[in-house]
Amino acid sequence: MAPATMAPATEAPANGTMAATTMAPDATTMAPADATLAPSVGPSSGPRRLDGHSNATTSNATTTPAAMATTTEEECVCAPEVMSTFTATMTFADPEQLLALDFDNVIAAMTEDSWDNTEAVVLIKFGFSLTFAEGTAVTADQCVSAAALAYSVAEGMVTCAAGEAAVASGTADAGNDTASTTTVAAATTTAAASRRLQDVVMDVQISYAQSDVADAVAAGNTDVDWATAGFAATPTASDGVATVEMTFTVTASAQIEPPMVSDFETAFLAEGATVTAAVGSLEVAYSIMPCSAATDVCAAGYTLRDNAVELACAGAECSSDDSGTCCTQVATAGAQHTCMLGSLSLLAFSTNLLF
Repeated sequence: MAPATMAPATEAPANGTMAATTMAPDATTMAPADATLAPSVGPSSGPRRLDGHSNATTSNATTTPAAMATTTEEECVCAPEVMSTFTATMTFADPEQLLALDFDNVIAAMTEDSWDNTEAVVLIKFGFSLTFAEGTAVTADQCVSAAALAYSVAEGMVTCAAGEAAVASGTADAGNDTASTTTVAAATTTAAASRRLQDVVMDVQISYAQSDVADAVAAGNTDVDWATAGFAATPTASDGVATVEMTFTVTASAQIEPPMVSDFETAFLAEGATVTAAVGSLEVAYSIMPCSAATDVCAAGYTLRDNAVELACAGAECSSDDSGTCCTQVATAGAQHTCMLGSLSLLAFSTNLLF
């Protein structure tokens, strides 16, 4: 019998590094000590959306000879994104109060803490009316050009629109409301040659940026010689009115409730300005629509979830693809009844087997 040969013992190097161990040929080969492990796939850094559907994001995993990295699918969780826009208009009793006004303070007072992102645009407007003699032909473009020249502003800052024009017949009885109304209705249907325009009115408005508030106030103090403005007939100008138009666009997870008229009047009064405020209607748009705003997204037998206002669809409009996010099946009495009948039938069948 051949003597057994022992493998020579290998001493550890002086630097403390263990020598590599050689296993038998049929032994399992271990991964090298310097093999790079694949990183675990965690949540993606982008927005996530909880919608009951699978929106997988593939991470850049490192593949090594020792192990294959696997990717997992995760649900995207996003809140709805609702854009609410409203405009408040303040009319000033004394335009000079505009000069000492701090608009930033007013905006801060009108902005709720719960509003995620708020953008406010402020315009100062100077408005008046031009009244022309009866039968005068004047267009909005002519009005814009003349007003821009008179106030030394760009035509893009000026708007003109036809104001109220009284149309009357020479036989109308001014003291008889019924006759006057009937005559006006009849006159509007006759040929232009048979009509007589009692007044021709153009409403003019010049808009100034917030930084040009001094120019807006100066416009109200400007005396204009309308005889040289370029109109075919010289108009009569009304007293000017100074207003401030503030448009708020609020981006939040839900539709907001705009401030009340009294809130604006109080905020301006705190800045030393007396105003009469009006708040326009709220306009709502979506960049990510909430399920609660969806229509026809749930199929028959399904209804919106109780927390639909907090659930987001995939985009600006919900579709049937979002039904898994938005909808839940309706429990009906018929289904419960069928279940009970099935249970009773099973019970009867089991009883027969016993006997």
